[in-house]
Formats: sequence, C-alpha cells, structure tokens
Amino acid sequence: MVSDITRTGEWSPVCTSCWWDDEAEAGQVGAWFTGRNELPHRTWETRSVVVTAEYGREFAWVVGGSFVR
Repeated sequence: MVSDITRTGEWSPVCTSCWWDDEAEAGQVGAWFTGRNELPHRTWETRSVVVTAEYGREFAWVVGGSFVR
C-alpha cells in the first residue's frame, strides 16, 4: 500500500492525488512523483523523489528535495 503512491489520495486528508513523473521508473530509487494537495483555502503541488525502495521492508521518499522524509 505505502509504495503505491497513486493511492495516497485515498488515505490522506490533504493530498488528493499523486502520479509518477515517469511511469517506467515508478517505485524505484531516484523516481520522481508529483502530489496534489488541497485545503479549503489553498491548492498546491509538490514533487518528491524515492530515496529507499526495499520490497517488503522500507519505502521512503523526500518531498521537495529536502523538506520531509
């Protein structure tokens, strides 16, 4: 579930959708994706890069290059 970023909008109260910038790299370390966030007073997009992808163990990404992991 966690590594399928396209489902993030199903669980997040702020992020409404995510998509891979390049489907061929989806889920791999170094792959970038974009997320769309919405609040009543604001809408914005973020770009994130996958930094760890160990199947069944760990999946992590960094938002905006260095803001959040």
